[in-house]
Amino acid sequence: AEHGITETARRIMAALDNMAKNALVSLHGHSAVAASH
Repeated sequence: AEHGITETARRIMAALDNMAKNALVSLHGHSAVAASH
């Protein structure tokens, strides 16, 4: 049971991380992408 919970948590965390990154890109536009590189 613990493994299943951990796997679900990892997927949720990954999804939230992706959403956060996408939100930052949307807010700051191309400048954020340029700054990150």
